[in-house]
Amino acid sequence: MQPHIYSAFFLSLVALLTGFCAAQPCQPPFSLELSLETCDILSGNSSISDIHSWGIRISISGSDEICVAPSTVVNSTFLTSQSICDQNQLIDINELKMSPEQCRSRRGGWITTSKLPPANIAGLGDLNDGWGPLGNKIENAVTASLQFDDTSVTMIEGTIDEGQMSTQSHLGLASDSTLLKTLKDSGAIGSRSWGLNSGSQSAKSPRPGRLILGGYDSASRVGPFYDYPVLNTLQGKRNCPLQVPITSLIVTIQKGNDSGKSLPLVEESHPLVVCIEP
Repeated sequence: MQPHIYSAFFLSLVALLTGFCAAQPCQPPFSLELSLETCDILSGNSSISDIHSWGIRISISGSDEICVAPSTVVNSTFLTSQSICDQNQLIDINELKMSPEQCRSRRGGWITTSKLPPANIAGLGDLNDGWGPLGNKIENAVTASLQFDDTSVTMIEGTIDEGQMSTQSHLGLASDSTLLKTLKDSGAIGSRSWGLNSGSQSAKSPRPGRLILGGYDSASRVGPFYDYPVLNTLQGKRNCPLQVPITSLIVTIQKGNDSGKSLPLVEESHPLVVCIEP
């Protein structure tokens, strides 16, 4: 069963946190393009397992390479630490035992906190009020340089030390994003904005995506722009800063060589409001 979600603008989501063009859509003077796709990190060391994950591949100065996922819920970046795969945490929510190697790959790798200078966690809770309700705790932080190709940024990142409510590390892109502020202040990007084409993890038809920091994914725009407010609002019991209505959702069920049967799940007469969180 393969679900297909269609939108008028091909899921190219643009969060305009500061305006850079008043009259018409345009590209800001500086932007940073990051690949969002299958993220394989081969260790080359028989004592350290390889990583086969999804997300954006980045290097942590003084530590390791990891795969991170963009997040619209948190303003800070949260990096998975090595303790997440300790023996006492290798039971998932279905009570299935994972190996340390499976855990490391599922999490997109981890940082070795002993290699990085510790940082004060004061203020991280208030800055990331959507993090706690997801069953997470903010108990530790580090100061580290994140390397994106030829661009690096140094800031305070919280660490994910326990829990099963997340997979990869989180690259914080919410409305008061520390990452976007730091990149903007350093001149690496022209505005505190981002554009997302999430790609597809389909086993049959995988398609790489892109995250544009400081602009939008112009290759994905096939029609006019639409404005969506980014607000601190709730969807159900979850903090959801970016909401959009889905007016059409169709699932096509295929059996063998059969062309398949299409089943409409959402129709325009009864739109479904959803939270956009990659």
